[in-house]
Amino acid sequence: STPYYAWHEIFTVILNSEDMFLLTPQEKSEQINKTLEELGISDVSELAPLLNPVLGWDLPENEKTEQMSSQVKAENLQVLLLRLLQASDFTMFTLENAQWLDSQSWSLTLAAAQTLKGSLFLLAYRPFETEPPLDFEKISKLPTAKKITLKNLDPESIKAIATHRLGCKTLPADIAQQVVERGGGEPLLSIELIDALRASGRFEVSPQGDFIMNRKLVRSDSTVFPSNLRALITSKVDRLPQSQQMILKVAAVIGRAFPFDLLKDIMPAFTPKADAQSIKADLEQLDSLDFISLRSEKPLTYLFKQIMMQEVIYAQMLYAQRRQVHEKVAEWYVNSKQDQTPSYSLLAHHYKQAERWELAIVYLAKAGEHALDSFANREAVNFLNEAIELK
Repeated sequence: STPYYAWHEIFTVILNSEDMFLLTPQEKSEQINKTLEELGISDVSELAPLLNPVLGWDLPENEKTEQMSSQVKAENLQVLLLRLLQASDFTMFTLENAQWLDSQSWSLTLAAAQTLKGSLFLLAYRPFETEPPLDFEKISKLPTAKKITLKNLDPESIKAIATHRLGCKTLPADIAQQVVERGGGEPLLSIELIDALRASGRFEVSPQGDFIMNRKLVRSDSTVFPSNLRALITSKVDRLPQSQQMILKVAAVIGRAFPFDLLKDIMPAFTPKADAQSIKADLEQLDSLDFISLRSEKPLTYLFKQIMMQEVIYAQMLYAQRRQVHEKVAEWYVNSKQDQTPSYSLLAHHYKQAERWELAIVYLAKAGEHALDSFANREAVNFLNEAIELK
């Protein structure tokens, strides 16, 4: 529900602001104005403070922006963002998990699709849980819009993925059949099945790329694989050392993307011997095992490679443990950020999941007010209704 969340990384790259997070607000303003001048749009530099909800910053207001109403700010911000997109060298923009886009992100996506001729916008989304937003419907009806439904992979494609991932030339027919049938053509499930096969230790690949199964350990029709995707992920996690299991659990509470500093600071509460060096080593190992990947170096942030991975690991946790981690995460944001405005909705979420009802209500109300100030009316109504329900 954070305004423009889907566009945050794109504008961070366009504005070259990855290294600015440690600067003071005044230093950030100077750097942003310099970047706008380099992009040839210095005429909109007075609107730079409007970028705060997009970048999660606290640029100081100026005389022009201070006089704007919330609606005028929202309108001018969209103008500024469109100018930035036009001035950039990018011609293709990808927005993943579009089913979760906030209303401001949808509004900008529609405006950009209508304005930026010659640019390609790729929206990847799963089915909407409720009625699709109006802006999505408008985008779908644009003359240049094309909907592509991804189908399950055919058996030959699954076999090709398996041989590539296992490093062998071919798979025995019975093993290939198990992967194809149990995977059902779903890429993630098929990959996890292949990884379960690799982790079983019941085969080896010769230097020539031949797949050699140890028939003394497993029959061709044996249950090498767990029965479903959740069981596969659970089995994969259970094989990890305890320190790595706990890192994944804490990270799953933080979110699909998780900052290293946050993880480092709260991990000792759950693994007393954890320090920055050991956590980094565990994260590198988890990256090599395809649980996570590096999202950005400044600030250092990691990402679960698959959202299903995060969801399954989160569900594995004991209820009391989840509450404790949620509270630690919320406390970290409260204590580490001078300006908590961009984190109001995040704080509300974590305090709610920690069952700290009074604090959840406080931050839901603040998130609602902030959404109104950003002219994100749909989110404002949702936040305020949720606060009322908790009372």
